[in-house]
Amino acid sequence: MKIDGTRILVTGGAGLIGSTTIDQLLRDHSPARIVILDNLVRGTSANMEAALDDPRVSFVQGDICDPDTVRRAVDGMDAVIHMAALRITACAAEPRAALQTMCDGTFNVVDAAQRAGVRKIVAASSASIYGMADSFPTNEDHHPYNNQTWYGTSKVMLEGLLRSYKSMHGLPYVALRYFNVYGPRMDLHGKYTEVLIRWMDRIAAGPPPLILGDGRQTMDFV
Repeated sequence: MKIDGTRILVTGGAGLIGSTTIDQLLRDHSPARIVILDNLVRGTSANMEAALDDPRVSFVQGDICDPDTVRRAVDGMDAVIHMAALRITACAAEPRAALQTMCDGTFNVVDAAQRAGVRKIVAASSASIYGMADSFPTNEDHHPYNNQTWYGTSKVMLEGLLRSYKSMHGLPYVALRYFNVYGPRMDLHGKYTEVLIRWMDRIAAGPPPLILGDGRQTMDFV
């Protein structure tokens, strides 16, 4: 699918990955229109400032858990980039909220996209679906559903939903299995943060980073 001339909805477009994706689309391609749908719980208006200076970009403040909001946002789109999600730590602490956002919300996006005749969905999955790897480097075929976290479970559901809509309705998709994503627009002060932020906070405060175990474990950052 060619990007130039297309109309694209980006859910979670005010977050780190979503806003960076939008900036790259505008820099490297010529989309006709980009609509950002975000509830600004994790994302910020500042992350969208550069993109919103472009007349092709518009912002809708809303929640993917609201089917009507999602349907209105998807209407007329050629493609959907689904990046809206909760943190892995938030999913563990608030599993009911995770069910609503990660599962019900994702269903709203995928179902609305299919009904609106969207030509392709690109969705943020996660390396969490692999669970604990048995070998390194780990390829895409490595026991891909050995996950043991609620967050990873929701991403397994995401990929299963996309596969089923591809089979039932012919809806093309790509699921991106991100590892630990970090960057200058990441949410540093949210209620639930990841290990990299905790290390940075400790360094800023004076103590060295705290690493549990024998220190020989590895982690992939993007």
